[in-house]
Amino acid sequence: MLAGQKRKRSMSIGEAINKDKSPLNVARYTFALYAPQAIATMALDAKTGTCAVARTNGQLELWRTESWTMITALPSLTGTFPLV
Repeated sequence: MLAGQKRKRSMSIGEAINKDKSPLNVARYTFALYAPQAIATMALDAKTGTCAVARTNGQLELWRTESWTMITALPSLTGTFPLV
């Protein structure tokens, strides 16, 4: 490099990919292996569109039936739910 010359700044990876300087959206995903416990019993409330699920490990789950999304999961107090 000659005296008096300015050194070119190297680009970062984000700048090299996104040359127009618009914001980059980065998404991070985590994948986990999930094996749910067997279902011991279920109850459906057609008026509210709610399904209650009792698992064999004692966990209780509440689900919305129109979208099948979980409302809440309550952990077991005793450890297991007896199969009848």
